[in-house]
Amino acid sequence: MTIKYCPKCKSRSIYLYLGGTVGILYKCKKCGYMGPIILEED
Repeated sequence: MTIKYCPKCKSRSIYLYLGGTVGILYKCKKCGYMGPIILEED
């Protein structure tokens, strides 16, 4: 199982905001970060 983290605040409350042919964007519920880069850990 992969755990996803916000690169800005290290919160685990990050979710897929937008995905498709144009790319992927994640959004953090805690700090509001929005971007394509997240941290992942097994």
